[in-house]
This record gives sequence, structure tokens and C-alpha cells, in this order.
Amino acid sequence: MATRDTLTPKEAQCSSGAEYAALALEALQEPADAAYAKELMDRVADDCQFTKDLAACAIAYHALGEQGRAEELLQTA
Repeated sequence: MATRDTLTPKEAQCSSGAEYAALALEALQEPADAAYAKELMDRVADDCQFTKDLAACAIAYHALGEQGRAEELLQTA
């Protein structure tokens, strides 16, 4: 079960935007914690420099329903 409590230890192991995006997508699985997923993305998305990381973050924002933010990241990539 993916909850904030079970995902927080994994967060400490993340070192790239793509890894944070994967964790955010995991947080969106049932039981979904969209607030935690958005918190993760908001924390790292602006620091991404590589296309892979920007695209992964865009996918996570799209899954969160934030299409505008997803498109912004893809344009940066």
C-alpha cells in the first residue's frame, strides 16, 4: 500500500527528477495521496535540467491533472 508513511523512506533515496516523478506516480496509486505527489513535484520540477527528468515530471503533473504545468515543462525540455 502506497501511503506517505511508506513512501517517505523511498524519497530519501531519490536523486533525480525522474526518480521523484516515479515516486509521485506511485503516490497516486490507491489509496491516492495527490497532495503528497504534488508536494514532491513542486519541490523538484524547477530544478530539473535534463530532458528525461523534465519529461518524467511532466507526466506526473499530467497525472495530477495539471496540464498547463506539464506543457510548460515539456516546452523547457
